[in-house]
Amino acid sequence: MGQLVRQTEEDFYLVECFNAEKNHCFITPQCQLRSVFAEATQAFLQVLDSYTLADIAHNPLLAQHIIQIEPSRSKTVPTQTESA
Repeated sequence: MGQLVRQTEEDFYLVECFNAEKNHCFITPQCQLRSVFAEATQAFLQVLDSYTLADIAHNPLLAQHIIQIEPSRSKTVPTQTESA
């Protein structure tokens, strides 16, 4: 999954200073946060690397956990009193 995310995401600019061309942050020279976010990004991708697309496809509960979504609930059309 990590490789899939790396190939499909345009960038991993969590903060402005990750993009040298658009970085206008005045604390960049002294800031240590950039390295913290870089380390966190690598940790995120490492976790994704431990899963495959097959893992996700064969285990819907695992997929929900990884992408942190709620299980789908039965879809009902709201009545007039519910939508008011």
